[in-house]
Amino acid sequence: MLKQHCSVGMQVYFGRQKGEKTLGEIVKLNPRKAKVKQLESRGTLKSHPVGTIWTVPYELIEPATHEDRGDYFQVQLRDMIAEVAAREGTGRQQALRDVLTDLRHVADSEGLDFDGAVVGSADVYMEELAEGELARGIA
Repeated sequence: MLKQHCSVGMQVYFGRQKGEKTLGEIVKLNPRKAKVKQLESRGTLKSHPVGTIWTVPYELIEPATHEDRGDYFQVQLRDMIAEVAAREGTGRQQALRDVLTDLRHVADSEGLDFDGAVVGSADVYMEELAEGELARGIA
């Protein structure tokens, strides 16, 4: 996770990629690492109490809440589309098509129904739009 995607008070999971993940809350942002307060027990060989403050590199942090995960993944996708457009020398629309084509290949290799997921995502998107309009008092 990049520092610019983090904020003080944000709930996150931290830990090594193939190791234990622990729920925590960011209490301070430093240039290369964040201070994260542990919100649940951690450790199998040595137990660390809730409330312990850890200094964690940003690459070992991921968002814990659905809202933060959604925002985080959207930022990653925007960055990916911009990167593909720059690398391929194409526009963002072409880069989006390339990214979707890559997702289709991954879905095929995993035995997943890409087209079904796209249709389902349209329904979810419309629900999210409606919820956003209700929250803003537009509907």
